[in-house]
Amino acid sequence: NWDSTAVEWEILDAVMPEGGDLRVGTAVLAGDGMIYIAGLGGGQQDATRKTLRFDPTTLILDEVAMYDESKYGAALIYSPYDDRLYIIGGLPNSATTYYYSNALPELVTTCTELDIATFDWDELMESGTAKPEVVDFDMSVDETDLSLNILVKLTYEGRSSGDDNGEVYGTTYVLDFEDFDAHKDSIASPGTCQNRNAIDFTGEFDTLWDYSLIPSEVGSASNLAYPPPNPVNGEWTIAMDETDVCGVVVYTGKFSWNDLVACSSSNSGLTASYVTTSDDANEDGKLKLQGTFYVNVVSPYAPTGDYGYYRVYQLLSQP
Repeated sequence: NWDSTAVEWEILDAVMPEGGDLRVGTAVLAGDGMIYIAGLGGGQQDATRKTLRFDPTTLILDEVAMYDESKYGAALIYSPYDDRLYIIGGLPNSATTYYYSNALPELVTTCTELDIATFDWDELMESGTAKPEVVDFDMSVDETDLSLNILVKLTYEGRSSGDDNGEVYGTTYVLDFEDFDAHKDSIASPGTCQNRNAIDFTGEFDTLWDYSLIPSEVGSASNLAYPPPNPVNGEWTIAMDETDVCGVVVYTGKFSWNDLVACSSSNSGLTASYVTTSDDANEDGKLKLQGTFYVNVVSPYAPTGDYGYYRVYQLLSQP
């Protein structure tokens, strides 16, 4: 009982597929905002074998797949549960279901050990080669709120090796305004502005170095090589890089003036700030905030057990 005469229709001037038209096609709006079309045209034109994607924002129509079996498609269905398009019924009198998984962009949900970077401590300490890479770094001050904003992209490291004995070591990054001391500091007692919080490091020492092959699990309490980034002062976030979800981890930090002044070390129970303020006589009495930002890669001294000593290599220091 729908009165089509009550609706004003406008012809959509999109580019038609080569060799056919859209007379027999079925279409569906998918989760990426695109309209997918299958079972196109009449007769035996090539267009009947194409699955097309139409972008409503740009009016661009392009081919994303071609299957002989998709002629005269009876139905085209988008499934949000697995992010796939299903073409049901292809050739005449066919009840077969055909689908292709690359119709929509898919995020990598699980990496393999081959995807994860690793390095050797002996080579690193002897020659500085094959070290974890600082892929990108930026530090700037937002003058609207005087906050310090930090971006650090690093290779996603799994286990490291060393001592030429085939042993593997847990590996983590320490981002802080204090250099990590291999003799005095503890991974379980971070400074108040470090990219971790002591409340997450109460378990057995050997469990503090776990990492995950699932990118979405970085920043979780079950993978403390890349721990929850919840410092006492300031803010840290952690995520895998969208362009390299198995290879690059991204840290972003934001610290107000008061956050930086409150940054302090926890080693040996000290609470003195390692970011300092001073009056600058040459700047009309303006207050100057001084400090250095460090990125260190850290592993325990031994493959298992806490010996109170760490393997440490400084990757970056920025005043």
